[in-house]
Order: sequence, then C-alpha cells, then structure tokens
Amino acid sequence: MKLRLTLSAAVLCASFSGCASVTSDINFQAPGAGWTASPPILGRTQIWIKQGTSSTRNSIVVLVRGVNTSKNVFDNPGFAASKTHLDKDEATKICGNQPAEHYMGSGQMNGAPSVFEGYVSTVRGERYLALYAHPKAEPPDPQAETAIASLCPKSA
Repeated sequence: MKLRLTLSAAVLCASFSGCASVTSDINFQAPGAGWTASPPILGRTQIWIKQGTSSTRNSIVVLVRGVNTSKNVFDNPGFAASKTHLDKDEATKICGNQPAEHYMGSGQMNGAPSVFEGYVSTVRGERYLALYAHPKAEPPDPQAETAIASLCPKSA
C-alpha cells in the first residue's frame, strides 16, 4: 500500500510540471493485452494496470515525462518508509545505443511482497522514467518489461 501511495505521489508531483504529450518525443511501446491504461495525466504521466491472479495483487507500469533525477525518485522518503530495497542501479543502453539508468528492487505493494524495475533516460532534453512493479509471486510480464525499456527517441 505504501509503495502504491508513493508511486501515486511521485506521479502526481511529476504530472503538475507541464502539459505536453507523455510520449511526444519517444516511441514508448505500452503494454497491450491484459493491461488497462489511464488517460494521460496533464501530459506528463500515464499508468497501466494489470489485474493479478486471485492469490496476488495488481501489477503497474508508470511512465513519467520530466522527472528531475532518478535519485530523487528512488531516494524518496516514501520508498524508504515502505522498506523498498534497491538491488541494482547501473548505467546501461536501451533502444540500441540510448544511454539509460537501470534500477531493480523489492519491497511491498498493497501489502504483498513485490519487485520493481525501472529505466530513466533523457530524450531531447526531457528525462523519462518508466517503472514496472509486480507481486513477487508472479513472474515478470514480458509486455511490461518491453515497455519500460522502450524510452526510445522518435525519428526526427
């Protein structure tokens, strides 16, 4: 629950910083079948939710345009309060040669042990965060993993 509230707070904070399209500069591949998309929130944030099985909770993908720094997102006191543990924090390349920061961790979401993975990348001067969180009891969703790694610049 605390992780969900933290994600919601981060999304709302980021969403009030402007009103352009969330994906105006990127070829983001949103998760498809089985995922329900929210409308874009002030052009800065979009959320996709996938219902969990009867024994687990929902999974979530969050795309945020205009994050300040990745450290500000993952060092948020709300993450620490929810006992989220950052297991991986490394520089990588996505979309062929696009520099990105890759994060993986674990914690609680809706009272269930959960894992999260995210990428932060700068495209045409805008920093994007794509984050996927799911119950630890469920295997990672290939659509969600593809989505978060698709912070790829659109062709000019």
